[in-house]
Parts: sequence; C-alpha cells; structure tokens
Amino acid sequence: MKKLYLFSNTKGNGASGWEICYAMADDGTVLATHCCSHIGFMKGDLIDNRPERKEMYEKHFGGERDVAFEVVALQAGKVPPDDVIKLNEAQRPKGEKEK
Repeated sequence: MKKLYLFSNTKGNGASGWEICYAMADDGTVLATHCCSHIGFMKGDLIDNRPERKEMYEKHFGGERDVAFEVVALQAGKVPPDDVIKLNEAQRPKGEKEK
C-alpha cells in the first residue's frame, strides 16, 4: 500500500509551538505543507479537515477517488525513512544547491 508521511521539519521538535509540517508521498514528492500552531494539529491541517488535499493525494497515488493509501503521522523530530528522503533529494533540479 502506498504511504503518505506527515512530519514536521522545524528545529525544536515541537517546543516552539509553530511547526512547518509536510505531507510527503513514498516516492519522495512533497504534496503539501502547512504552518501548524502545534504538531498535534498536523494530521487535521494536512488531511483530515482538508478534503481537497485528500483528493489531490488520491490523484497522486494513481486514481481519482477513494484510492487507498496509508497515512503515517510521524512524531516530532522524526522524518520519513532514508529511502524516501533520497527519492526526494533526487527530485531536486540539477545544479540546484541544498539550502
């Protein structure tokens, strides 16, 4: 089953309150971002309360509606598996340096 990883990439791992959160497909594609007031709102802000985003995710995973995919909401300080991160890094345009 395809996976959609939800995670925060904010330094401080939740201590600061505001979190930049991401929805990344298992092919490394970042499908959405949201600035959440707390990491506890990440899943709601990125999928549960946003039906238009769920439709976009389903389309990305190969269908129009009701395509099954697993949502993996990672804890503060955790990122998707190394293989997914490497797929994401491979999507960077050639010659573009990491910021």
